[in-house]
Amino acid sequence: MKRILAAAAAAMLFSVHPMAASTQALLNRSKAVSETPMPALSQQSEKVEVSADAPVLSKTSDTLAAARVYEYHPFDANYSGIYINEFYCETTRLMIVADDGKSYLVTDPTPFTNGSLTCTLRYGNNAPMIRSMKVATASQRASSMPAYIMRLSDNAILDDISATFSATFIPAGDVAVTVRDASDSSAPKQKMLIKNGAKIVIRHQMDVSYERLNQLQFTPKYNVDYNALRHDGPAGIESDVMYPDSDYENSTADYCWESLGRICAELNHSDSAVLNYIPKLSTFWTDGLLLKKFSNASAFIRDFGNADIKANVQLLITNPFVTFDGEETIPHEDIIIYQYHGKGLTDVTNKFRYTRNSDGDGAFVTRTNHLGIYILSSEKVR
Repeated sequence: MKRILAAAAAAMLFSVHPMAASTQALLNRSKAVSETPMPALSQQSEKVEVSADAPVLSKTSDTLAAARVYEYHPFDANYSGIYINEFYCETTRLMIVADDGKSYLVTDPTPFTNGSLTCTLRYGNNAPMIRSMKVATASQRASSMPAYIMRLSDNAILDDISATFSATFIPAGDVAVTVRDASDSSAPKQKMLIKNGAKIVIRHQMDVSYERLNQLQFTPKYNVDYNALRHDGPAGIESDVMYPDSDYENSTADYCWESLGRICAELNHSDSAVLNYIPKLSTFWTDGLLLKKFSNASAFIRDFGNADIKANVQLLITNPFVTFDGEETIPHEDIIIYQYHGKGLTDVTNKFRYTRNSDGDGAFVTRTNHLGIYILSSEKVR
């Protein structure tokens, strides 16, 4: 964790509360978290067959790997106003240093996830900010690689994250793992014998920027929930309620909805237009059934309510699938825009064209006399 913000900086992501545990005590030690071993496979009691010249690990292999964060959840713990933060991360590369001193790349990680090897996790740096870690289940993994769920301390809010942890894999008996020579990408695959009593230690480095967090899907899953529309909850462009500003210095539009200096939407109207009112803009998911429709997609909601403004206006919605550096995480031409009107979803993508907002960021623009609920999605839904 590069920096922890004070409660006054609620414009970031989460509410801040005093640390319940002694930070100094935690700094003086790292935490170990043992996972309940998965049931050993029946084949582990059988003799493992490998070639006579197969590489063998009978001691301890200790290697480094990056941990890729693929999912992120802020959620209100029991609707208490204290936000919990969970990261879902996976090992990006499994390396084993065999008894012969050579490094081998694991090409089939199945033994690391099917119970052939049990896993123990240990925190490294930033231990005070880590409340718990556990191995992800099959349904929670993003790929075939081993994955882990890291829960930060209740009080923690974050900007950029940097943390280390180790995963130690121990066989219940002799296990065969498919590998290849790490120094030669064209080397053939072969079986490595992991002998009973050996240890495979993977030391992970996890770095994730606030920019990356903003692009990660944090739709509630796995019994994670939001207390939606709490003003003391997560703030920022993706969990905020914004009010129209007719005098925002960075916007040339007649009205602008912005958060943390980022324009979320803009509205322009003619000089002769008479607007009865301009609604606020929410980026919270408040409809559970609607949210469920997009559970298999990356989606962002722009909720103006059901505002009939009695005038023809130009509405710009900033493309949420763009990083701070302007890189599109999904090509804008592949984004589907839906409008939700209570009775269902209508695909209104063809009513928008692509342009730029006042900050020069990519945005979708349309003309309308009704501001509703818009959802920008990476996938089509039924």
